[in-house]
Parts: sequence; C-alpha cells; structure tokens
Amino acid sequence: MSTVRFYGGIEERLDIFTDLLSHLVQSTENDEGVPRHEVVDWIIANTNAKNPDSVADRLNFIEELGLIEDQDGTYSCTRTGRCYLRERDPIVLYNALRTSIKGFDTILRALALEPRTDEDLMELLVGEFEECQMETPGVVTRHRKWLQMIGYVERTDDHNHLTEAGEAVAEQLHGLSAVELEPGSTYHRQTLHTEYGGSIQGGIAPSRDEPVVFLFTGGTGEAHGY
Repeated sequence: MSTVRFYGGIEERLDIFTDLLSHLVQSTENDEGVPRHEVVDWIIANTNAKNPDSVADRLNFIEELGLIEDQDGTYSCTRTGRCYLRERDPIVLYNALRTSIKGFDTILRALALEPRTDEDLMELLVGEFEECQMETPGVVTRHRKWLQMIGYVERTDDHNHLTEAGEAVAEQLHGLSAVELEPGSTYHRQTLHTEYGGSIQGGIAPSRDEPVVFLFTGGTGEAHGY
C-alpha cells in the first residue's frame, strides 16, 4: 500500500508532474509514444533527479496509477492522464490514488474529524489494514505528501489538516463504502458479517456498518430461496 514520492518540493511538485504529462501528450501526436530513455532524460533535465533507476521507479508508480502507459518501451498519456490535463481537477488524481493504493480515504476521513500527526495516521492504517505493518510513519508520510501535492492537506506544527478542497472530498466520502472485495474471489459469509455486520440469514443482507448490501449465493442457497 506504499506510494512513491514524485520529484520537487511540495509547492512545485504538481507543476512538474503536470509538465511531464503535457510533455507526453505533446510528443505523442503521432501515437507512437515517447521512448523510455527520452522520458528519463526529460525528468533528469527538469528535476533534481540523478539516478535513472529511481526515475524508473517513479514512472512505474505513475503507470500503476493509470495516468501513463508503457508499450514496447515507449510512454504515452492514458485517457485518465489526458482527462486531468484537460480539466486540471485534482479529483482526477485523487481517484487514481485511492483506487490504486489503500489508505487515502482513511486518511481523509480521519482528518475530517480533527488534525492528526503522521504518527496518528500510521496507527489508524495499521489498525484498519492487516497487511499494513509499520513501525515508522514513512508510508503515511508519502501518502500525506501526495495529498499535499494535490491541495487536499496542509501541515502546521507537525499536524495535518484538510484544506477547503480536502474537506469537500471528505464530505463526498461519507456515502462511499470502505468495503473492498476482489472480483472473482469467494468470501465466507461469517467473515463478512463479523467485519461489516448485517443479518446472517437470507440471500440479501444490508451491512450494519457500511452503505452496501451483500447478495449471497452458494451450493445450498437454492434450498433457502437464494
């Protein structure tokens, strides 16, 4: 669930990131893409980057977010990346982050209640996600810096708080579920009810704690009407 920090200070990072996407769009009008070495050279020339391997790590992460794509050694901007360039709306970047990396919604929900330190947020993530084993807040810090980069979080005296834009997004999250299930996977009903509540009988069971409705099926379901 870790992110990778992009180049530049917090105040200039979004501009550099946007310039990179713009460079890819302007250089791929022939739809052939920009060779990987040229993209690496552009980043080194326009940032404080020095190591091509670390640049590759950043590009891999941006590709994981679905903003760029690498095809046969050439990079181009995806539809989502182009959407951000067209609208310049940080919600596009936030949606890319929250759907690719766990923890962003948790952080915004927590900061909507009160300012918190990175250590406070680390404890929240460790408590919510079994795979999150942290003893230092490095993962949280990188999450937080992405949220600062897109203008949703500000930091004062080691405490993080939401900006007006961040508060607006946190408000929208009230209607979103924190339930994350993998398509195609099989889940035991008892496990779902233990975590999210709801009736253990019937094929249709609204969750007690989340704005979702579970639909159950199985080998013996037909005998019980579902």
